[in-house]
Amino acid sequence: MKIISIIFLTTLLSFIYESKKYSYSNNHFSETIELGENNKFQYSAKIHMRSKMKINGSYYIVNDSLFLNSIPQRDKLIVNEQFNSKRKKENCFNVIDKDYSLLTYHLYIELENGKNLVFRDQFEKTIFPREKIKSFYLIDTKGLKSSTYKIKGQNTNSFHVIFETKRIFENESWLIKGDSIKPKGFDGVFQEYFLSKID
Repeated sequence: MKIISIIFLTTLLSFIYESKKYSYSNNHFSETIELGENNKFQYSAKIHMRSKMKINGSYYIVNDSLFLNSIPQRDKLIVNEQFNSKRKKENCFNVIDKDYSLLTYHLYIELENGKNLVFRDQFEKTIFPREKIKSFYLIDTKGLKSSTYKIKGQNTNSFHVIFETKRIFENESWLIKGDSIKPKGFDGVFQEYFLSKID
């Protein structure tokens, strides 16, 4: 009787902690997440003509929401503010990635006066006439969006920016609907498609 109980318990636990894999694929993009035991997940994505992305982390579920956190966590944006006396009439952004490589990026700026500026397809530097900046964020060519950075200095006009171009999950919530999951994209916005459960 004790042996039967142990077998039953083992079977039950293996059912409870059984990995669940969800996936979506089209001609240009594929995305998969596997929810494993001990609340660990493995995420992978492949964009057409680009290398595959793999991320490990932890997850938890609250009602119909799946919350994801990458392991390890990394800063999405590191900014060094300075005042450049040689460029008193200009704002200058120098942007590199975490590998200290140059990259193409789109720069979105909110000014103190409420006006918004957008500079697309920038490379290495963005220079424009000086105006008081309130905040900014970046988007790379994959569509990966940085966090919004709020300016700290009163007279800052030079910004040295390190942009993490690898996807980071920071308490990011996805929607669970039956045997499907509605993910968010690199820009943090819910996608139109669902990841379907693979049996």
